[in-house]
Amino acid sequence: MLNLLLCAGLAFQEVPVAATPDPVDPPTVRVVCLGDDWAAARAGGPVPWPARLEALLTGRVGDALRVEVENVARQGDTTVEALRRLNRDVLARDPDVVVLQPGFADSAIDLPGGEDFPAVAPGAFRSNVADLVTASRSLGAEVVLVQHGMRVWTDASRKSHGDVPFDTEDPLGFDLIGGAYAGIVAAVADRSNVPIVPLHDADRLRGPEALGGERDGSGRLPSAAAHRRMAERIAEAIHGTGICERARRLSSHAGPSRGWTLPELDLSGDTSRVIVVDREPGQYLGHPSTLIADDGSILCVYPKGHGRGALVMKRSSDGGRTWSERLDLPETWATSKETPTLHRVPVPGEGRDNLLLWSGLFPARRALSTDGGGTWGELEVPGRGAPWGGIVVMGDQLPVDESRTLAWFHDDGRFLRERRGAGGFALFQVTTEDGGVTWSQPREIVRWPHGHLCEPGVVRDGDSILLLLRENSRRRNSHLVISEDEGSTWSRPRPLAGALTGDRHQALRLPDGRLFISFRDMGIASPRRGDWVAWVGSPDDLREGRQGDLRIRLMENHRGTDCAYPALEWTEDGKILAVTYGHWTRGEQPWIAALRIDPAELTPPAVSEPVRGR
Repeated sequence: MLNLLLCAGLAFQEVPVAATPDPVDPPTVRVVCLGDDWAAARAGGPVPWPARLEALLTGRVGDALRVEVENVARQGDTTVEALRRLNRDVLARDPDVVVLQPGFADSAIDLPGGEDFPAVAPGAFRSNVADLVTASRSLGAEVVLVQHGMRVWTDASRKSHGDVPFDTEDPLGFDLIGGAYAGIVAAVADRSNVPIVPLHDADRLRGPEALGGERDGSGRLPSAAAHRRMAERIAEAIHGTGICERARRLSSHAGPSRGWTLPELDLSGDTSRVIVVDREPGQYLGHPSTLIADDGSILCVYPKGHGRGALVMKRSSDGGRTWSERLDLPETWATSKETPTLHRVPVPGEGRDNLLLWSGLFPARRALSTDGGGTWGELEVPGRGAPWGGIVVMGDQLPVDESRTLAWFHDDGRFLRERRGAGGFALFQVTTEDGGVTWSQPREIVRWPHGHLCEPGVVRDGDSILLLLRENSRRRNSHLVISEDEGSTWSRPRPLAGALTGDRHQALRLPDGRLFISFRDMGIASPRRGDWVAWVGSPDDLREGRQGDLRIRLMENHRGTDCAYPALEWTEDGKILAVTYGHWTRGEQPWIAALRIDPAELTPPAVSEPVRGR
């Protein structure tokens, strides 16, 4: 649980600020590729040209730009489907460059299926391509048109398409219709004054005999060699037209560095400070949450399993140094389906708090303790309207005034309601005005098409509420959204520094006003990726995308990235108690560990090797 209270009356050493430069990423050029079978990934097929394009463009622009290429092409999509998907799958990604490769699916004639006319008529195809270009340009994107290549005769294509209107005696007979559609693409490019990569025209000049190694057995689709050639030609076209240079000047996608140059304090080798909260041979123990009970003891709850399973709770009465045996729990706690979270919710007008335990997915359920953590109720669905659910309920929560507490979680369309809804990650906010007994219906506050933002961790900074967000597509830094009006409205997501890229951020306010944030390192280029780490810096560092003052490696995880849904508390003697799960012993299941950290330790080491992103 998040605890941002200062420890009044405790004398801590003020931590000096490290004088290290903030690395600034070069501007980002985002390229989105839309097309059909000639651009789409195919199961068991060769690596498509869009997947090769990012490396080729990066090689041409060097360190001056960062290039991101996203491929939204789909097999079998004609320009009719492309127009239908354009806003959602292309323009919503805010591209600098849109690469369009239409024509193959539109010109296809399904002779084996009894068809004798192209999937999309030539006139409609011309209009659709022009509309794709116009719509892409309307939002400021540069456009590159790419022809599909020639169809060539093979034994398989003669068998499947060796009939009218195709002429097997003509070496170019299989390409009769496709060639006309490639010509339409060239005409639209000329009329619209956009660059074109004339693959089909180049194939015609080479002749069908030269293309044998560049088609699959059907004679219709590109081989690996053809995809390599297309990627080279398209990269050359994008770079040669000056699009990258214009995008470098205009791109709004420049963000903080993917890496970091902070000093690092490595505590992972000090096994003497590691406290075993719970460990069971052969049993996965994971995803803990903590809370300080009214009697000052610390409660820790976690599942017997990865994010789901029967819940276990222990108690520490000495600041986390030792832990009780497993406590007796209500019967329904054994039915938990998700990561449990513990929270304290003020009861309006009563001068006391309820303690809550949440268990998510559908339906979300909560258990109440009305006596400060001495006894607990069963898991039950909170009232006020239809049941709802979500993932990691609650990611975090915050009392915002004397009567209201806000809480946040995310869903990807699977669990919000009883029936599966539209896909895509979204962040939701709920409110309680009765101490957590009942909660409002979820309100969507963030849906971001450029990545998968989830698992909010909250920081209160004056009148502002900051939510730190995991980015689950693993292509971008973690992000931040801000509310300046107590959760009524929220900013657009903005990237955090690479030093904060990770999962399940939880924060404490240090006595000097800075933040201590614990999380799982998922940095795109971090050598600590998959370890339990922490960060020290100011709220302004978060707002402005600065890398902060210090990184701490708390413990080394020995299996992939499966660790560190962290919990943080202040102890009565002024120590940070950090608790989480992980593969702390090679070859064993995860277990729950705790560290007690003196804030006076959080000083930069004399020498630290900088870490940078790609």
